[in-house]
Parts: sequence; C-alpha cells; structure tokens
Amino acid sequence: MARAALLAVAGLALLLGASAAGMPSWTPPARISSGERSLGPDLALNGNGEGLVVWDQEVGSECAAAPGSLFCIHIVEVAARASRSATWQEPSEVSRPGVGSTPRVAIDPSGDGAILWVHDIGRDRVLQATYRRGSSGTFPEPNDLSEPALEITSHRIALDAAGDAVAVWRQGSDVEAAVRPAASGAWSSPVLLSSAARRTASGPELALTPGGQAAVAWIDEAGEVWVAAGDAQTGIWGASTALAGAPRAGTRGPAVALSSAGDTAVVWGDDGTNGVRATVRAVVKPRNGTWIPPLDIGVARMEAADELQLAVDDSGKVIAVFGDADGLRAAVREPTGAWLSERISAPGTTISTPRLALDAIGNAVVVWTSGEAGILHAATRPSALGTWLPPVLLSGSEAWAPDLAIDAAGRAVAVWNRRTAERVVVESADLAGSGPYLEGLTAPRRPIVVGARARFSVRPVPWAAPLAGAPSWRFGDGNSGRGARVVHTYRRSGSFLVTVSQEDAAGGASSSSTSVTVVAARLRNRRPPSIRGTPRVGSTLTCARGLWSGSPPIRYAYGWRRDGRLVAAATGRRYRLRQRDAGSLLACQVQATSPGGSLARSSEAVLVRG
Repeated sequence: MARAALLAVAGLALLLGASAAGMPSWTPPARISSGERSLGPDLALNGNGEGLVVWDQEVGSECAAAPGSLFCIHIVEVAARASRSATWQEPSEVSRPGVGSTPRVAIDPSGDGAILWVHDIGRDRVLQATYRRGSSGTFPEPNDLSEPALEITSHRIALDAAGDAVAVWRQGSDVEAAVRPAASGAWSSPVLLSSAARRTASGPELALTPGGQAAVAWIDEAGEVWVAAGDAQTGIWGASTALAGAPRAGTRGPAVALSSAGDTAVVWGDDGTNGVRATVRAVVKPRNGTWIPPLDIGVARMEAADELQLAVDDSGKVIAVFGDADGLRAAVREPTGAWLSERISAPGTTISTPRLALDAIGNAVVVWTSGEAGILHAATRPSALGTWLPPVLLSGSEAWAPDLAIDAAGRAVAVWNRRTAERVVVESADLAGSGPYLEGLTAPRRPIVVGARARFSVRPVPWAAPLAGAPSWRFGDGNSGRGARVVHTYRRSGSFLVTVSQEDAAGGASSSSTSVTVVAARLRNRRPPSIRGTPRVGSTLTCARGLWSGSPPIRYAYGWRRDGRLVAAATGRRYRLRQRDAGSLLACQVQATSPGGSLARSSEAVLVRG
C-alpha cells in the first residue's frame, strides 16, 4: 500500500550494534491479537506516536479451509496504543461484515480514527466506514459510503491534520471517492474520478497531505496512468489527468505519494513485452510546478511491480522501493536532482511485500519478507547518512503481510501476520530509541602497547534530531576525551572498556562500547652499560646503565664482575678499586626489570692497574 506517511560489538574492530543504548533498534516481537486467525493487519500512526491497527478476525472451525463458509465469522477488530507507548491495548470488535472485508485504518494528530471495510450483503457488497472522535471511546455504527455493487476493491482511507477524511475505492471498473469534512461530520455522496469509457485495471491508491490535499492514482485497462487531485474539506475534485508516456497493456501498480507541501510522485511498473520484468517508471510534480516527464528508475520483478512503495519527505525528496531480480532496491531522487539506484538487501534474496515509511526530515525505514520461509527483515536509511544501513532480522519464519508507519520522532512501528502452531496472529515491533546512530565506530585492531598512541573514531549520524556537541569518550582508565577522532595513551596494561556517547538536540543519547587490551612493551637494551672513571687501584668507578626502552616503570639493579665472576656485596652503581682488583678485568652489569620482562646486560671490561 502506497503512503505519504510522516512518515546493527565487542572486539577490537568496533562496529555498530543493536545493544547500544539509545540508538534506533527493534524491540522483540509482541503479539497483539487474541484470536485464532487474525489476518491482514493494517496500521496507522500519527506524528505523536498514537496508533491504530485493524485486521480481519476469523472465528470458526471451517475458516482455514473455507473462509467464505457460513460457519466462518469475520470480525473487524481494532487495537490502539497511546502516544509513544510500545504497548497495544486489548483488541475490540468493530463490525462483522462478512468475508473479504479487508479493513483499512487512518488516524489524525488528535487521535481521531477512521476504519474502512467492505461489507458482504449477499450477492452484493457495500463499502462502510466508521469514525471515532478523539483517542478514547468506541467506534460507532458505520455509514454506507457506496451503493451496493458486485465488486468493491482497492479501498483506501486517510485523515488530514484537521480530521477531514478521504476514502477511495474501485467499484467494478470505476474509481470513486467520498470525503467526510470534520466540520460537518457527514460523508459526501460518491464522486466518480475515472472515465466511464475507460475501465480501471489497477488501483486506486491514495495520498493525503496534513493540509487536506489529496491525490489518487490508478491505471486503466490500456495501461494508461491517471491522477486526480482533490480537497478533503470541500470534496471538490479536479479533472483526472493522464500522465505522459505511451500506455502499455500489463502496466502494474501504481503508487502515489505527497509531501506536506504538495510535492507529488507516482511510480508504476511497465512490463513491456517480456512479461517477466517490469520497468519501473516515475513521474514527479514539484510543489506549485508541473509534471516532469516519466523516467525509467529501475527494473522490478513482475510480481513485485504490484508492491511498489513510494514516499516523499517535506523537502521533496522521493524514495521508491521495489523488489528486483536480485533482492530489494530503492530509487532516490533529491529535490531537483536525478534518480539514484540503491541496494537495500543482500544480493540473491527473494523479496515480497516491502513496506516503506519516511518521516518529515527524510529518515526512511523499510520492512519486507524474504525466501519461502517468510523471514521478516528491516533496514533504515538515515537522511544525514544518505545510504541504507545493513538489514536486521525482525521476526522468524512464517511471517507475511507486514505494514509499517513512522511518527514525527522517527519511531517506526511494524505489524505483520505470523503462523504459530495452529494460530495466525498479529505481531508488532517498534524501532525504539531516538538518539543518533553511531556509524563506522573503530578502535585499534591489535593489542595496544603501553605508552603508544591509540586512535579511536566514530561517525555519529543524526536520526530524529540534529547532533548536539561532539562525541564523548571514556577510555576505561579514568580518562576521557571528545571528538569524532581522538587519540589516547594508556599508561598501564590490562583490559579496558571504551565507551563513546553522542547526544542530539532533542535530548536523545546513544552509546556503544568495546573492550581493548593494553600490553606492556617488550624490554629492550638500546645502548649497553659503560664504565666511567680511571681503572686504577684507589679510584672509584661509576656504572652508566646505558639506554633501555619498554613499558614503565623500568627498575635497575647493579652488579660488578671481576674476571667474569660477580663480586660479592658489590651491588651499587659505584665501585672503589682495591689492591685485589689489580691486574683483573672488571665490568659492570645492569639488570633491568619492567612490566615487559627482565633483562641483564654488561659493559665492556676494563683492565685495572695497580
């Protein structure tokens, strides 16, 4: 579903890790549904972090094999969460609309919520919606939005900042829309957006700005892409516009997104004639501008062309996400810039159901399932970094149907289905922590020698707010430092925990740690000892210890050797020559001891004269 939502250490080589305090990292999955078969979760999150999630709760022994059976009851259930809370409240029943309801949900900054679903009335179906004022209370009885019809699909709903609601859907081959202005509290009559002469083949998709500007996109049976713009408060829709480019039968998608200021983007897949891969095409209309001609921005697998994801931030940056033949890929267009291709997942992975969320300052989050086992992954793209961080595992196998949203503080929430034993449950996880990312954090790869200069570095990347000050380091030996690149000298050996922290302007803080080992330098004699003085009986000689290197402290002991044998009790630096020394060869010896070992060296011997 396309949305314009406001939308990974220990060791000597220090890397980013989820254990670091404050950095955005995913919480463990938590079950939020209570029934046996809870299918198709749809999620909405406002800027304050309040959330609503809805799903189709199937009740009955025949539901797994025959969901359309009279013995399978379908219940629209909703669960809510308070601002910045990671705990979902117990789900409650909203309606029992029958099979195929596919409930959708929206929420505004005040916590007003709207739920949209298809009600089965036998041969026909009707689109229904319920609207709740504020963050508490129950959802009232629904309103019928459409006339009864054999087929109602692709229904979408959104709320603007004032609580005005927009709903769009496909009824048969027609694209229709209705609005519910907050001022009146009543749904308008449906408005036909598509041409009666052109049958709709795909869509519609809906985007809505906080100010109430709506954009709807769909594709007709000839492969032509259409867009209609409207106003959520007045319900006035402009004439539908066919986007430039030759239509192709087999066009897939589309996805549409709006920035808060009205930058518009539409992407779709055009399979051409090969029927295996689809060329991903995109058009952009900057705020107060005109449509830029379509450009090819990538190649998607045909089955992934219906899962194109698109979002625009407040600056007008556009991100499109899709699965290609070798994994998950993004195309990014900075305002007034060219489209750039970026890889998100590891090559060779099979991707399905990607979901993208983008906050107002351009931080992106994407979740997707991979492989036949249905492993759920997630990746983030900090706007200040301009590249995707390595994917992380979000849930085990048997996961599918993810949805994703992000609030104004950069806290993302994901929901999905997972099969566990005999149940199908709805699970949720939060991208918790609002401090900066600590990217590219490094320390020496080898043991550090006492007295040597050890270099540390980190690249802090803001997430929800700008950085505040420089990174702060604690080296584990009682010393500290500040800066993205620091140098520290250890004065003793041992194992030390090095921690770096970074704050942001919103008060968020992140830290990460690693252990480094400091070893003593090997003791070396750089210049041998020597004897100073005149070697004559009656004179006093002095032993110069020479030059030594190694980790401090270095301690020295002295001795004297007469004709190669140690002189008893001669343990000082000075030695007074006696008559018994005459005619002998005398040398001094130095024994050096340090944390790096012990070593003895002797001077050259001198001949003692009488």
